Amino acid sequence: MLDPAGKRFLLLQGPMGPFFRRLADDLLAAGAAAVDKVNFNGGDRYYYPGGIDYKDEMDRFDCFLDGIISRQRYDKVVVFGDTRPMHLIARKVAAKHDVKLVVFEEGYLRPHFVTCEVGGVNGFSSIPRDPDFYRRLDAPVRYPKLAGNKKFNPGPYAWFHAWKYGYEMKRCRNEFSFYRHNRTLTWGEGFRWVGWSLRKRVLRVGADKQKLDVFFSGEGCKFLVPLQVANDSQVLHHSRFPSVGAFIEWSIMMFSIHAPDNARMLIKHHPLDPHHNYDRLISDMSKRYDCADRIWYVVEGHLPTILQRVDGVFTINSTVGMSALHHGRPTCVSGNAVYEMPGLATSDAGRFLQNPLAYAPDKDLYLRFKGFLLTRNQAVGSFYRPLSGRRGEAGLVWPRSVKIKRGAPAKGGFKFVPAFAGFLAFALGALVFWRD
Repeated sequence: MLDPAGKRFLLLQGPMGPFFRRLADDLLAAGAAAVDKVNFNGGDRYYYPGGIDYKDEMDRFDCFLDGIISRQRYDKVVVFGDTRPMHLIARKVAAKHDVKLVVFEEGYLRPHFVTCEVGGVNGFSSIPRDPDFYRRLDAPVRYPKLAGNKKFNPGPYAWFHAWKYGYEMKRCRNEFSFYRHNRTLTWGEGFRWVGWSLRKRVLRVGADKQKLDVFFSGEGCKFLVPLQVANDSQVLHHSRFPSVGAFIEWSIMMFSIHAPDNARMLIKHHPLDPHHNYDRLISDMSKRYDCADRIWYVVEGHLPTILQRVDGVFTINSTVGMSALHHGRPTCVSGNAVYEMPGLATSDAGRFLQNPLAYAPDKDLYLRFKGFLLTRNQAVGSFYRPLSGRRGEAGLVWPRSVKIKRGAPAKGGFKFVPAFAGFLAFALGALVFWRD
């Protein structure tokens, strides 16, 4: 996908943290002719010193990008996420110059994987949606050997880098006065998030466990609706819904019209969304559509266990959809999902709710589709740390065809600074919890 030898790369905005800096080191060590990066704020510059600072308005970025690509003759433009404003512009400019756009994103398959796809991901992906394409492939590939410690938790690293990035962004906000970030990044925001995490674990675990016991005790079809975070690009850019709330209302309405009278629906909150509580909305919509006794809403719950017990999964386009297919559960998507195709997932919500078992996924097709992903656009690795004992610094396991000419491999291990940041976050978050 990257094919570094002799190529010229331009990196735009990456994940919060050192990933793009480490990626650049790996690309150069693998023979890339040049690697440059555009920084859009102080956080970008802190993690990639020496980059090209862009301080102008975003509506002039196309002219800037057009000029630099023309002068430097880049072969590939690399981004993290393809729906940020500058990356939407980059898609058009790169196409004009016949330059490949390489998109990194959180993995279609999680954990342990990241996505690296040419042209775009999710709704912009060029992955075939024809089941016969996958049935003609060779037998499913073996699951690749995972790198590093399978039990590694990137949370403290991610938290630390997010706060450091936000701090540097705020510190340099006057210098990058035109920049607008896609989400709020402050220390207080981070502490509130940790406080919410503690609060839900203390106040919701027991109550939600009781709800789940009651939910699964009844007869009839049981549907799971996994919610996505409010600013998920799959909701805002690749679905017909203006918000998660609109999707909730539509789901309840469709359930009330099409599902059997003894069916039940479990709506599960996204574990990384501390800013929204849908209790009242779900209660109001359930009463409006006369199905309040058949709708459950939980925040906590072990997802794999839930997936093993439901009869169908109803989602916009969540990675839970891939997990549902992994567990052999019928899945209905209402967004633009790469796995929507006959034999895997349907978009016919009405018929799905009437008889989900008619849409049970084809296991062989799923394995072939998964094998295609693993060999074409999934990389074993992490955005937040180098992998122990592996070649390269970026946190990716590079294909053997990529020769990285460097001495010692990157060293893993739990660093003091992220560990301390995690402890500090926990302590201050606990204070927020008790104050609230």
